[in-house]
Amino acid sequence: MMAMYPKYSHNYGITDILYCASGFFIDYSVSLGHKLREIFGVKHVLFLDSGRSVLNLGLKSLIDMGKLKQGDEVAIPVDLCHVAVELIIKNGLIPLFIDIDNNLTMSTEDLRKKMTKKTKAVMPVYNYGNVPKMDEICRIAETNKAAVIEDMAPAFNAKYKGRTAGNFGLFGFLSLDVTKHISAFNGGILLTNDYALYAKIKEEIDEINKNQNKREGFFENIKRMIKLKAFIIAANNMVYGLFTRRFISHAKNMSYYQPKNMLLSKAAIALAYSQVKKIDKINSFRKMNAMTLMAGLKTYACVQKDRKPTYQFLPVLVKNKNKILHYLENEKKLIDLPRPVPLLIHMHEYHKYHNKCPNAEEMRKKLILLPTYRKIKDIVPKLCGIINRLEKE
Repeated sequence: MMAMYPKYSHNYGITDILYCASGFFIDYSVSLGHKLREIFGVKHVLFLDSGRSVLNLGLKSLIDMGKLKQGDEVAIPVDLCHVAVELIIKNGLIPLFIDIDNNLTMSTEDLRKKMTKKTKAVMPVYNYGNVPKMDEICRIAETNKAAVIEDMAPAFNAKYKGRTAGNFGLFGFLSLDVTKHISAFNGGILLTNDYALYAKIKEEIDEINKNQNKREGFFENIKRMIKLKAFIIAANNMVYGLFTRRFISHAKNMSYYQPKNMLLSKAAIALAYSQVKKIDKINSFRKMNAMTLMAGLKTYACVQKDRKPTYQFLPVLVKNKNKILHYLENEKKLIDLPRPVPLLIHMHEYHKYHNKCPNAEEMRKKLILLPTYRKIKDIVPKLCGIINRLEKE
């Protein structure tokens, strides 16, 4: 079997391994916090075990502070990961599904149309590294005195009109899951300028974990180190084609995990710090590969370049979607492409929240996601040639 390029790759090196190992003994929280405050222009950061823990504690804290109440609506894009919807419902709030625009981010037109007096929070998502119309979203939210929560899980250091993502709303959060822009094998980062919210979330962590450690412990540090070394092997093109891809197909149900509502382990913070130190280089490679793909493809890329996205993936609309996926993955065995999350209006468990999102449905019929990580550079010409040829058939 030929070597196969994986869905995700983070190009970890010896520096990342050394930082992760040193995290057993050194706490890089202060260093990472300083770096993130510098990048995002926020006053307060907090490192939790997952992005879902940040969202869960953020919503719970806003309710406790009286800024939200149970029964309020949270406006979310219809292509949001279902895990976030579960947390909204778990906290007694009601998800309001909003259509997407041609940039694959929350449609401001649909948001205006669907918002009600009960809509007290709006959560735009930086899908695939793309940037929503944050100024418009904030203006619309302000008419309802609604809190804006930025789900930046797929983006790191994206910008909109010269302003860095993460400081438009009441708070923003990043994910350090392996599928995201940078990874520490789970982890979440809170970004906020609101000290009261920051302090309340810390208080919630203390209360939830009052009879146990508030931080992930030594065992989690060991797991991070094992996962790092295993990923480096598993993401090798030959290993991925022979083994990893088959394992992934049997491990989909393992991806769901409950938020622990704990502080992140020191090894994970160290690994995140190692990557944040080289974030400009990571973003530069992703942008370069995305630009080369866009230049070579004779089809529509769903990216507004003037908004300074981070190019986690390059989302492209094609006519022969199924044929392209089958050829690249099964016939040619060139690359395993990531898949978009299911549209929420297609999920039976949320049927009572369903509404019309026609643009999302239409675009999903044609959408494929192309990886942009560093070593994709080696196959960009071949990838463009195959897609262009199959689009003509």
